[in-house]
Amino acid sequence: MTPAQFQLHAKIEDSHWWFVGRRYIIQSLVDSLFRSKHDKILIDMGCGTGGNLSTFRGEFDCTGIDLSSDAILLAKKRFPTINFICAGLEEEACVCIEKADVVLLLDVLEHIRNDMGFLFDLVGRLKKGSHLLITVPAEMALWSPHDDFHGHFRRYSKNDLFDMLIALPVSIRLLSYYNIWLYPAVKIIRSFTNLTGKAWGKAETDLSVPPKFINTILSLIFSSESRWLINRIDQHCVTKLPFGVSLIALVRKE
Repeated sequence: MTPAQFQLHAKIEDSHWWFVGRRYIIQSLVDSLFRSKHDKILIDMGCGTGGNLSTFRGEFDCTGIDLSSDAILLAKKRFPTINFICAGLEEEACVCIEKADVVLLLDVLEHIRNDMGFLFDLVGRLKKGSHLLITVPAEMALWSPHDDFHGHFRRYSKNDLFDMLIALPVSIRLLSYYNIWLYPAVKIIRSFTNLTGKAWGKAETDLSVPPKFINTILSLIFSSESRWLINRIDQHCVTKLPFGVSLIALVRKE
């Protein structure tokens, strides 16, 4: 991602429907894992400008890790009480990850050329019984200039992600498409931007905050999927939903 894209994220991630809806879903899933969050450690790997950790800072001992110094500077400025580290899977970051009870890896893997190698190293550093929550963009059919300009290497099918996870020392508690209800609208927008060769929104992305009423409705539609996902943890670990804008997986280190 570019500095301009990180600046855009810092500006709109508190209000834009996609960020708001995803945060609600992530928080709901993490909350469902613990009766008590006392002394629990949560790591956001690839934390960007820190918006996700702002949701958990009152409940967990939070640390955000990102390779981008631009992102970390913005995150520290926005959330000075949260610990942020500019690093990869080494040194100070490793110490934090080895102690974590939950690690978030939210829309990160698609930015990494050797995604399986990275995931293998990350899981290898997790302690037994800890959880890893992953989200990735879904379906190469939705590929658009937004993906090109974000530096994505791929979008994933459910089978792609499943094949990666079963090769790791984890148990899969949930694997599903999500952002289902808004799939048709996203599909139309992506088809249009593929024709024009230009992203829909600002900083060469599809991100632009719509009018307040529409933004609120979209946030509610997206976040409404949280209860459905929680109810399927350990019930049907791989759902049969045929499509979605993104994929979400919850795994436990064994």
